[in-house]
Amino acid sequence: MKNTLNFFWFRRDLRLEDHAGLHHALRSGKKVQCVFIFDKNILELLEDKKDTRVLFIYQQITKLNEQLKGLGSKLLVAYDTPKGAWKNGALNSLYQKFSLITITNPMRHKETAI
Repeated sequence: MKNTLNFFWFRRDLRLEDHAGLHHALRSGKKVQCVFIFDKNILELLEDKKDTRVLFIYQQITKLNEQLKGLGSKLLVAYDTPKGAWKNGALNSLYQKFSLITITNPMRHKETAI
């Protein structure tokens, strides 16, 4: 039987509570693996490599991972381009195990902020 897993890619909205996209992933009834990618395409454009926004993101994903651990899960974190993280980098073993080249029914949830 083919492995089935929903991947939830945290991008801008780094919280568990009141998160519509995560809610939809969990409603499927399938196991959900949460992922965050520090996108090199964005980070390499920053002039200040100690940009406080990056520190804030790091603090938030650390907090998010602690919350997930409390629920018996964890956040997988990669530093790469999104494509590179899945095909060649930190998430490659998941790419291979779950045959991600044949992703069906991808869903993107629009994240908004005020």
